[in-house]
Amino acid sequence: KNKYSSDADKLIDASGNDAVKLVSLIAEDFPAFDDTRSYMGTKVGFYKRATLHAKMLNDLLKKSGMKELKNMSKLTAIADYKIPQILRSLGIFEYSKDLSKLIDNYEILDANCEYEVEIRAATIWAVKHMTEEINKRFPKFTAVDTDNMLWVMSQEAKPNFKPYHRTYTIDY
Repeated sequence: KNKYSSDADKLIDASGNDAVKLVSLIAEDFPAFDDTRSYMGTKVGFYKRATLHAKMLNDLLKKSGMKELKNMSKLTAIADYKIPQILRSLGIFEYSKDLSKLIDNYEILDANCEYEVEIRAATIWAVKHMTEEINKRFPKFTAVDTDNMLWVMSQEAKPNFKPYHRTYTIDY
């Protein structure tokens, strides 16, 4: 409120109309969007909701015929719980026996446990590689586009869909 005078345009201006900078500012200036974890002593940032905010804002700008955010292609997948589910159901992810048992039995994974961080990081990595392959035919396709395509697919539950991992968090 104080820094941007409750004006979203000022936040966008502060980012220089740059998607990566916008995600960074949102995560820095709005603590509820600071989606970080510690993994083996290293800070890992996912910024799921901040990235989703930038994506949705860019969609709105595009739809309105306004200047889109630059560097959308530098954003990562939006690491949550539905994308790993579809990646697993498509055979792209294969979990260890122990992790499969936890997820398949609807056990809650702590938001800071290694499994949860690894699932989210692997999601970003898998979507990055999928996007690289898609780019061979569609060069302007971004990781956020790939993520969105997978998310839409995940909304149509199929009998072969395995459960998604469950985690209590405000981050997704």
